[in-house]
Amino acid sequence: MAKEFTGVDAEEAAMTSVDRLGMQVRIKAGDEFYSRRIGFLSEAINPEKCREVIVQMVKQVRG
Repeated sequence: MAKEFTGVDAEEAAMTSVDRLGMQVRIKAGDEFYSRRIGFLSEAINPEKCREVIVQMVKQVRG
């Protein structure tokens, strides 16, 4: 998902923070590390909605 939404050729990615509008991820690509923001497709007004939005984004990437 990190590769699709950030454009970085990620080998590994970890979510470091989440808010109602998106998430911050730490990405490893080769010997480099990047911090990128991935915006949600819609506002997540509570934890349940946050999970729904992330699941929706993963499904979008997987096709």
